[in-house]
Amino acid sequence: MRLERNGFVMRTVLLTQPVRAQYAITPPGASLRVPFELFCAWSLVMVRRSITHGFPTTSRRRHKLTSHLCATYL
Repeated sequence: MRLERNGFVMRTVLLTQPVRAQYAITPPGASLRVPFELFCAWSLVMVRRSITHGFPTTSRRRHKLTSHLCATYL
């Protein structure tokens, strides 16, 4: 997993039945929160702008997806 290999998350294997893995965000991973929040805000503005300027069907779906992703992951 690249996020683990690059130091953004830490994976701990739990010796349970069945075996499980627990993930935690590292300080370098947590430092990405602000840039991702800014990117989400920018993408919501761009999708809303495209809805306003005449791309209703595709943009509405994109807006719904973008809003969901931003709310879920940030």
